[in-house]
Amino acid sequence: MQRSKLPIRFKNSDVDYTFQWMLSYGAYGGLSFGEAFSIAAQIDEHSPASWVHAFHDFAELLRERAADLLRQGKLRSAGETCLKAFNAERSAVQLMSPRDPAFIERMRAFKADFAAAMSYLGLPVAAVEIAYADQRLPGWFLKASRGARRGPTLIQIGGGDSYCEDLYFFGGAAGYLRGYNLLLADLPGQGDTPALGLHFTEAYDAPVRAVVDHVLARRDVDPRRLAIFGMGGGGYFVTRGAARDQRLKACAASTPILDVSKVVNAEMPAAIARTPMFMGGLLQKMAANMSPAARVSIDKYLWQFGVTDIAAGLAITRSWQVDPEQITCPVLCLAGESDTPECVRQARELYEKARGPGKSLRIFTEHEGADAHCQVNNLPLQHQVLFDWLDDVFAR
Repeated sequence: MQRSKLPIRFKNSDVDYTFQWMLSYGAYGGLSFGEAFSIAAQIDEHSPASWVHAFHDFAELLRERAADLLRQGKLRSAGETCLKAFNAERSAVQLMSPRDPAFIERMRAFKADFAAAMSYLGLPVAAVEIAYADQRLPGWFLKASRGARRGPTLIQIGGGDSYCEDLYFFGGAAGYLRGYNLLLADLPGQGDTPALGLHFTEAYDAPVRAVVDHVLARRDVDPRRLAIFGMGGGGYFVTRGAARDQRLKACAASTPILDVSKVVNAEMPAAIARTPMFMGGLLQKMAANMSPAARVSIDKYLWQFGVTDIAAGLAITRSWQVDPEQITCPVLCLAGESDTPECVRQARELYEKARGPGKSLRIFTEHEGADAHCQVNNLPLQHQVLFDWLDDVFAR
């Protein structure tokens, strides 16, 4: 599946897009391009194991460096190094199968790297647990306002491949610098929630409602200036939430998704799409034979859905639909030229049919260097568009 027109380092489009994604964190304190390309030089793109080893080994090197800086009392440098270690280990885990015995350990390691970085850098960020049903959803709250002053707040939700820590780079850091409070949250099926027994569900308005409940219980959040932003698959979660919860005063997504099944069918290779759903085993083998990276992705999505075959997972998404006319708050519809045509079409559909004031549509171009899925090749530009739009919406 093509997600960016311009290859950066690898011939395999899935691997190259993942590399672009992880490289994008450099704009907000992740790996420098020199570090990232040095790691990439050690990788055989046909071997996910070589990717995992290269990034993990560099993460270990960075952890040793951070420990040495701590011994010298260099807290800021230690924090900056821990943030890079997070980026490296997080990159390693992206091409690890959840069936790998080291998967959970590595996931916990990069979460610890992130927590250490936030602490050493002295940022006003705290881990939170959001009550949902009889369980808890993990997240982070980054407080921009001082004291009890109520400030504008953005809830951030990632996609099918993200962790709440990733959202610091996908808008958290940029929003904090612009005076926004940020709640970075994982919904069921995202991040490490499958390890906690939470999987992708059919009714995402319920967990979104739980996140809104949590945020509005805080004294430093202005309920009149509360927005939600979704990335990738999170574009469905947030549009579903905005359609059902009027407490959200603005909704943005890259890309907005109104019908998940149509997106899946459009992105699925024709040979697989023609295979009857009841032939789940064959479907899985056909997909896994495409590339080693695809095989890892399949393992991960099965883990997130809590199922044993692709057909069962696809069946869950058939009811994942949103009526755009139910969204009455301002919406910002973002997409890149290299997003699949169906994603771009649905972004346009939401823009045309949403009933709220102040709606806006932005298709990022290759000429801007922002055409990739979720604008990973130019996150700062995406954030300028997002927060300038939010400033205007809340000013009105």
